[in-house]
Amino acid sequence: MNGIQLVCRSMRALLMIASIGFLMACVHLGPYRVAEKPCQLDDEACNASANELYRSAGNGSVSIVELDDQGRPAKSEQIAWAEKALSRYDKADHLAVLVFVHGWHHDARQNDKNLREFVKAVDQLQTTASTLKQTVHGIYIGWRGESISVPGVNVLTFWDRKNSAHEVGETATDIFLRLDSAARAVDATRVYIGHSFGGAVVYSALNQLMIERSMRMQGLAEAERSADARRSVAELVVLVNPAFEAMKTVPLVPLTSGFAACRPWLVSFTAENDWATGTTFPAGRFFNTLFESYADITVDANDPTLRNLSERRLDYTALGHMTELQTHDLSQHAVGAESKGMAAYKTGCDSNASIALGSTVLTPRKPNANRLSFWNVYVEDDQIIDGHNGIWKPIFVEALSELVMQHVTR
Repeated sequence: MNGIQLVCRSMRALLMIASIGFLMACVHLGPYRVAEKPCQLDDEACNASANELYRSAGNGSVSIVELDDQGRPAKSEQIAWAEKALSRYDKADHLAVLVFVHGWHHDARQNDKNLREFVKAVDQLQTTASTLKQTVHGIYIGWRGESISVPGVNVLTFWDRKNSAHEVGETATDIFLRLDSAARAVDATRVYIGHSFGGAVVYSALNQLMIERSMRMQGLAEAERSADARRSVAELVVLVNPAFEAMKTVPLVPLTSGFAACRPWLVSFTAENDWATGTTFPAGRFFNTLFESYADITVDANDPTLRNLSERRLDYTALGHMTELQTHDLSQHAVGAESKGMAAYKTGCDSNASIALGSTVLTPRKPNANRLSFWNVYVEDDQIIDGHNGIWKPIFVEALSELVMQHVTR
């Protein structure tokens, strides 16, 4: 064997070892949830259950629906199980259905922090809702937010998972509609929440429907708008640290002004110290879009701050960090400070007043910001949201619960 042959064989061996290592590093490809049996989250039997997971028995249940990388059901029975769970309720239950889509590095396995925290949040919200004679059911949408499990190396999956998130959302619209239809059949309020790339999944699935809804609502009286919201997909959409470019919201923004009540139906929260969307995202997008053609555009002629914006900056800046699109700040509620809760504005809206959400307060950045149906909220206080994944702090969960309950108690 000469030297060249030895080198070639050595290279093939190294490539084989590297390939095996890569495949071993890849995460589970099939569904985690293959059984329907109701269970409590900490029970061993819950490892494979996809339906009616509880944190504490009988207090707020969660169904799980898993999607593959193309946005199709990883196990079609999961959707039927979720529909069956919803069908057990009736109009007298005053049901709220919370659909949560996780983000990067997460999935539907038993020990996933997002799954466990969501089940916990549904449990807590049910406790609150019970005093108002309301009922809460959660649906956790699982997808491959993690494709490689090796710590450090999995950071390199950011752009691969971003592309997958948009593909999942664009192809899964029919699944969202099917779940929404099952919820509307029992007169439930429907709330969709997406975190990180989960925000990209939710927005990709619903953005065309939201644009159509906004165009339809132009010129309607407030009572008609409220009735229309009941017929529309999702009465409230919440994005938390959404990991997609601001450019994707440009068609929607000019259609969201002039509403009478302080009841938005699209709310985005972004932490100032979210490194993933604030630093990594624009750096990657800058190089990805380096050779694209751009111009300066007017997003909304009625808002001076939205005139002559750079398309390039809109395309490499994450939604929550695009300063011109930010509408509110969220901070801790100062003791003695005056601000009314959203319940005070159900029939009319103080366009520029601060609004209390639990122990936090929303402060408008723009004139008439409270009358927008899309609130883009910036969070500087790391005690509310800390970085990209620190979204489960009690103070923020409380604020989110208050926002949700104002749509439930219609």
